[in-house]
Formats: sequence, structure tokens, C-alpha cells
Amino acid sequence: MPCGVSTLNSVKTGTKKALTSLDVRAIVKELSQAITGLYISNIYQVNEVVLFKLHSSLKGTLRLLIIPGVTLHLTKFDFTKPSMPPPFSKTLRRLLKRAIIEEVSQLDFDRIVFIKIKDGENKSYTVVVELIREGNIILLDEAGKIITALYMREFRDRVVKKGLKYIPPPRRGEDPFEVSFPDELDTVEKLRDFLTSGCSISRETVEEICFRVKKLVEQHGLSVKNAVLKVVDELKSILMDGRLKPNVIYSSGLKVNVHPLIFGVEEGLERKFYATFSEALDEYFGDVLKEKIERDFHEEVRFTSRLKASLKEAEKRKEEFEERARILRQVAFLLSSRIHEVDEVFSKIYGMIEEKSFKTACSMAKNFLSSVGIKVDKIEFDPALKSMKIRVEGAEIEVEKGDSGGKIVSKIFSEAKKYERKAEKAEEIITKKLSKTHLKQPELLKRRMIVKAVKSRRWYEKFHWFFSSEGILVLGGRDATQNEVLVKRYLGEGDIFVHADIHGAPVVVVRGECSGETLFEAAVLTAVYSNAWKAGFTVVDVFWVYGRQVSKSPPSGQYLKKGSFMIYGKRNYIRHVPLKLALGIIFEEESFRLIAGPVSAISKATDNYIVIVPGRIDRRVFARKVKTFLEKLSREKGYILDIELQEIMEKLPPGDLEVREVKGLFEGFRVGDNA
Repeated sequence: MPCGVSTLNSVKTGTKKALTSLDVRAIVKELSQAITGLYISNIYQVNEVVLFKLHSSLKGTLRLLIIPGVTLHLTKFDFTKPSMPPPFSKTLRRLLKRAIIEEVSQLDFDRIVFIKIKDGENKSYTVVVELIREGNIILLDEAGKIITALYMREFRDRVVKKGLKYIPPPRRGEDPFEVSFPDELDTVEKLRDFLTSGCSISRETVEEICFRVKKLVEQHGLSVKNAVLKVVDELKSILMDGRLKPNVIYSSGLKVNVHPLIFGVEEGLERKFYATFSEALDEYFGDVLKEKIERDFHEEVRFTSRLKASLKEAEKRKEEFEERARILRQVAFLLSSRIHEVDEVFSKIYGMIEEKSFKTACSMAKNFLSSVGIKVDKIEFDPALKSMKIRVEGAEIEVEKGDSGGKIVSKIFSEAKKYERKAEKAEEIITKKLSKTHLKQPELLKRRMIVKAVKSRRWYEKFHWFFSSEGILVLGGRDATQNEVLVKRYLGEGDIFVHADIHGAPVVVVRGECSGETLFEAAVLTAVYSNAWKAGFTVVDVFWVYGRQVSKSPPSGQYLKKGSFMIYGKRNYIRHVPLKLALGIIFEEESFRLIAGPVSAISKATDNYIVIVPGRIDRRVFARKVKTFLEKLSREKGYILDIELQEIMEKLPPGDLEVREVKGLFEGFRVGDNA
């Protein structure tokens, strides 16, 4: 009987419940490369699930998920946080916030992971993640003594208790990658017995090794000992080099296993591959995470069929409004990237409408919009009003004779905002209908721990950024390194380089052509993040040049420090640029995120924002108030809040400030609030 038959049958009927030692070896290698050097921005806990939020300026925010006894990996999931952190995570926060991950390692070939951490005072800590059956998370000091643990326990051979030296669980066997294989292993059956009884290894890994050994013995005539040495060396090399092929195994449509590499013993079953082992583990253990997070929540509402139908209809309308808003914004962004062509083409179309050449006008409009990437469903003309209506995937755009490209784009953005407001109204209707069940939705959601996949950070979010009023992406450097990156990677010869006329200001880049409105908004960005804010200025002059005028090559005999550039040729000045910044929130499914930029741009993106100017309020105090306010708002709305204090700080100008204006949901915000 082939060596792998028994495992294949077990795979079809059972599912992996936790990481194996082989899985741990693979994920430790992956995590070592992914999170070493990142700092801990926060730590959350719900039941036994612990989430470390990690951050760096280059990698952004990563989430390290730990389910003791089950898994340890980077996750795309986030969940609503309890208003009061449990004592265990409270201690972790107190000692580990802002500390740096130094090393991730595996204890021998056991399911024990050590995460070494160093804080700002050079104190070292170790987080021990036990993925053995009982499962635990333990924090050790520099001497290896227990500071705290998720579970304080007493076992026959060890005690997990505060103040005691940490003792790992007794080894189950030898490391299969280091063990000496005896000459007596002359059959696959003997090899299986040896691995099972003498090595710290899972049954599935034993069966895979046996499968590979049997194949070498039968196809290449190797002895069992030579074959197992070859197989073990190959597996060791794959894991050490990180040459993984992460995959999830399906049987009858159900997830039954997950591996860091291809298991030949499972040949014939459906297999889906992933870019990283963390992604594969996240897919496989996602349901386990939800069950553990949400297990304390019991559904308290039974909707009547009539109310369900009514809610479904309201939700459908909301989705339609949101979809139309999305389509309109996409159309506006596409047109804004070719604004001058829009002017030319529609000028010709207006002439054709005047001459009543509707067919030709329709054809020209469709061809141009198609070339931009906009699929047109229908175009209708109103000869009396000399206007046209363009239908795009259910959304309608009205263009009147004489509208410039900028006005057309502005109209489309305005129409998108109308649909977003309609979606919000529909959301209000849904909430009112829910209230008829005598259960307040926010109160229910407060008690429920919602697990939700969080959208990954966009590439440009590592910089200061915003979309201008006409939909153009504007980027600014956070520091000298980012200034260098912006100029080297993102500034083309015809792009716009913007800089405040003061020492200590970010480089701002506008890619491609833009109108005066976008140029002014870009000037505001470099102004607010410059030292002019710290100095208490209310306005500052800003200049702009083309990318071809910017160089890193200084005159002979001179030196340019990091983040500095030579500007050749004429500088174009924008005088008296006001130092005024808007912070707004945009909603995305069941989460929301913070955006920052000029008031004119942010007010186009959202109705919910704060306007700040230089003042006397400490920026850190303000950031804490914003975070507290958003946490309260997220609990009331049932949203996931995916933001840390440091992320808010990064969006603020470099000096003290004051609040000049509040809009929308921020109307209840006061810096003096204690809530």
C-alpha cells in the first residue's frame, strides 16, 4: 500500500486544527523577514486572541495575529476593540508599546516561538507564543522570568507563574532536521515508526517524508536511509531559503489543510496557492478567528419577514447609490487626468449640437470617453436646452453647452456627493427600521466583536497625500528620505515640483498637468507641513518648477545634504499661501480612515472634517482627543477603527494648533472634551 494513502484519507475527513512544527519553522522564517525592525504601535485582545499592530514608515501598518494553541501570522483582519482592555493586554501595552521587534525564532523544532523585543530604554523582553495544545502567550524579562501570561498554569513538569523562570514544555522528540538516522532504517515502515516515536514532528509531516522517500526508493533505487537524508536536506533547504509555495487544500469544497510547501501525499486534491504563508494561514484560519472573537455574542434580534424585506430593499438602494457614487468618482478621476482633451473634444461636440449633428456628436463623445476608459451606455440630446445626458453604468451625467472640462469634472464630483448623501439617508432609514425591533443597533454592535478584513494600505499612503479638487493625486514627503524618494522615483520632467519658500519644508509632487486649483492645493500641502507652521506663521510664499529643473547634482566643489536639491531656471511663486489644514474621515464598508489635506480638497471628499490652523494647543494632546473621539464614534456607529495615535500624529503639522472649524460628524468634537 502506498505510504500516503492513510493520510490522504484522513485529509478528506478531517481538518488541521493548529500549526505543525514544520508550519512554525516556515512562518518564523517569513515573519523574521517581515516584522524585524518594526515597532509595536498597539496591542489588542479579545478573549484569547491577541493582535499586535506593528508599524514602520516603509512597510506601513502590519497586524500580527496570535491565537495561542492555533496559529501565529500576519493578518488582513481587524476587529472591534473592547472599550476596556483586559489586564493581560494592558500589561503588554504598558511595557511594549513603541518597542522594536528584534528577532523571531523557533525553539528547536517545537511549536514554541520566541519574539525578542527591545524598548526605548534598551530593556529587552521576550514574548513566548506556545502553539502546543493548551496554548499560551507569556511575557519574559531580560532574565527569562515571567512578567505576565495569558494563562497562569501548573503542570506536572513546569509552572507558569509570575516571577518564576520560564520553563518550556518538555520536548516530544528530536529535531528531524538534526537527528541521526540509524542504518537499520531499511524500510519505509521502519522510517515511519522512527519519525513518529523519536522526533518532534506531526503525523502529516511524517507521511509526507515517507511519501517522498518511497518515491526516491522506487524511482531512483536509493536506500531508505540515503533517500530520507536527501528528503530532509531538501526540506531543510526550502525552509531555510524561504522558497515556499504556500497553499490551502480543499476537499469537496471545504478547507481541510494548509501548508508552506507542496505536499505530494495530497496529490489529487484541489489546491489554491498564495503569495505568502501568512496569506494562506489567514485564509485557512479566518473562520477560527471569527468564531473565537464572536463566540460571546448571541443574536438578540429576530426580524419579521416583512421587516427583513423592507431592510433588504433599503440596503439595495444604499448599495445602488454607493455604486453610482463610485462610478461617478471614477469617471471624474479619468477625465481629470486628460482635462485639456476634455476641453477640446467637448468644444467640438457643442458645435455639432449647435448644427444639430447629433449622430456625429454622439459618436465623437462615445469614442473619446471610450479612449479614456469610460464605457458609455447611452447618450441623449436636448436640442432646446442644447445639453446632453450621458449614462454610464446606471449613473447619469448632464453636460450643458459651454461647460469647460473643469466644470464637467466638478459637476460629476458634485453628483457623486449627492449619491453619497442619498446612501447616508438610506443608512438612516435602515437604522430607524432596526430601532423598531426595540433594539438599538449601536448598543448591539458594542457588545458584538466584529471581525472584518481591512483594506491594505495604498502605496501612496506612506507619504503625505490627498486627491485634489479635480481628482489628481498630490504627494508630499514626510522627511528627507521621502523627499529623495519622491524626486528620484515619482518626479518626471514634465511633473510639478512644489516647495515652500522656507528652510524645512516637504517636497510636494504633482504628477502630470494640472489646473491652477490643484497647484494652489499642492502649495497648501507644502506650506502646512513646513517649519512656517511651527514658527506660527499664518501664510507663507511657495514656489513651483517643472521636474526637469530639479537636480541632485550640485555645482562643482559643493555638497547637497540628504533631501536637498538644486533648482535651475525660473521659480514660479504663489504668494501668501494660507496655513490651514483639514482632517476628515471617509467611510469604507465597516471601517473608516483619516485623510488630511487642503480644505477645498477634503471638503470634496467628505462632509465630515475639522479645519486646523497654527495655535496654542499641543499637537499630541489634540491627536489624543481626535483618537478618543473617533473611538467613541466607531462604537456608536459599529465601525472598526483602524488607526493609531502615531498615524494621527503623522497627519498633523509640526507645531501647535487650534481648531478653526468643525463639520458633519465632527460637530460634537471639542478639544476640551474628556470623553
